[in-house]
Amino acid sequence: MVDYSLKIFLSPDSISIIMGKCPFCESEVSLDTVKTERKGAGILKQEILYSCPSCDKILGFSRGKFG
Repeated sequence: MVDYSLKIFLSPDSISIIMGKCPFCESEVSLDTVKTERKGAGILKQEILYSCPSCDKILGFSRGKFG
């Protein structure tokens, strides 16, 4: 069974939200820790690759077309 719950950690400097676990190494992944690689300036087209900060496996892609 997959756990889809969010965990929120509060510290004096920031708020960290744990979004889920990597399906490969099961380490916790959040918006603050996920690695992103961007291609394109973002004016007409932008592609983003998301990868796990622990094992560097690819978690997903995002492609946006503007204009």
